[in-house]
Amino acid sequence: MRVQGGSAKGRKLGGNIGANVRPTTARVKKSIFDSLFNVVDFQGARVLDLFAGTGALGFECASRGASSVVFVESNIATSKSLSKTLGLLSKDDIECDFKVVQFDAVTYLKRNATAQFDLAFVDPPYVFDEWSEILDTLNAKIIVAESNRELPQAIRYERIKFKKYGDTYVSFLKRTF
Repeated sequence: MRVQGGSAKGRKLGGNIGANVRPTTARVKKSIFDSLFNVVDFQGARVLDLFAGTGALGFECASRGASSVVFVESNIATSKSLSKTLGLLSKDDIECDFKVVQFDAVTYLKRNATAQFDLAFVDPPYVFDEWSEILDTLNAKIIVAESNRELPQAIRYERIKFKKYGDTYVSFLKRTF
C-alpha cells in the first residue's frame, strides 16, 4: 500500500493489517481522492479517519496538506500497528499532527461531540449497522463513507455523489447547515 499523492507520494505504508481489516483498494482510493479534488481544500484541513485500519485514507490527506488527522481504531493490534507506521513517517514527507485513538467509533463520537472536522472517512466493517448513530453524531463538512450497501438518509447531510465498485458503495455527504 502506497500514498498516491502529495508530498509523500509513493511512500510505502507498512504495518501488520491483520485479518480483521479490509483496506480500501488502490482503485477506490484513487477514485475517492479524484472526486474530492474540487470539493475539499486539503491544505490545513482537519481530518477524521473512523475505523482507520491501515490509516491509508488519513495518510493520503496528510500528504496532501491536512494539518491534523485523528485515526480512530477499536482493534488493539491494528491500533498499535497504525501507531508504529506513524513513528516511521518522516516529518520531511508529511507535516501534520497525528493522533491515534484506540476506541469504538460511536463511543469516540459521543465523547467528542463538539469536535469539528473538515473531512471524515467512515469505513467500518461491512457488518456494521450503526450508520444512523454515526451520521447523527459526526460533525464534519464532508463525509466519505464506504459500505456494502446504500446508507440510510441522514438528517444533517445530503448525498452529493455516489459510486459503486463491485461490492463497495462509496457515498459523499455534505453537511446541510
